[in-house]
Parts: sequence; C-alpha cells; structure tokens
Amino acid sequence: MSSFPLLDYAASQQAKTEGINRALEHAGSTWLESAIQDFLRYLQAHPGSPLEDWRADYLERGCEPPESHKAFGALANTAVRRGLIRCVGYVKARSVKTHGHRVAVYRIKGEV
Repeated sequence: MSSFPLLDYAASQQAKTEGINRALEHAGSTWLESAIQDFLRYLQAHPGSPLEDWRADYLERGCEPPESHKAFGALANTAVRRGLIRCVGYVKARSVKTHGHRVAVYRIKGEV
C-alpha cells in the first residue's frame, strides 16, 4: 500500500511545481528564455495556437530541443505565470505522443 494519499490537492500542486522546476533546471535558463521569446513570436503570427503547434515548428526549424520533452510544458506554465500568455480554450491534441488528450490553446496576454 502506498504511503501517499490518492487525493490531496496541496500535494498534487506541490508535485506539479517540483516537476516543472526539475524540467526547467535540466533545460537550463538560457534555453527557457530563448524558447519563451520564440513561442511569443509564434503566437503573434499564429494567435490561438496550442503549444504542440509551436513545438513542431520549433523542432522542424532545427532549433535545439531541451534535454527533456517535459520542458516544453514547463515553458508554457512559466509564460502563463509570468503573465505573458493566457489559455483561451482547449483542443484535442494532434501529436501522436499526446494520445489525443486535450491541450491548451494560448494567446499573448492582452490580445483578443
């Protein structure tokens, strides 16, 4: 039997924060800052896009991926927390690795 409670919101949020911090630590601050700026440029040209669209574009352009794919999600979370972008809805993912889950659609904060 696990010593962790199955349903604990505070523990869940703490685990989320720790996971994001680990992913960003492995990616490095240089990658994060550069990637956030690239994502903002992408959203200017493609408002209302899911992160997976930018990620595909980013990788297709030959940009260096982070050490862990989890850093992409941490990037979006960081940009939301900084007030740079906002979630405007959800769509079903097209990325095969995402298995059709719902993913957030983002816009630059302040844009309609």
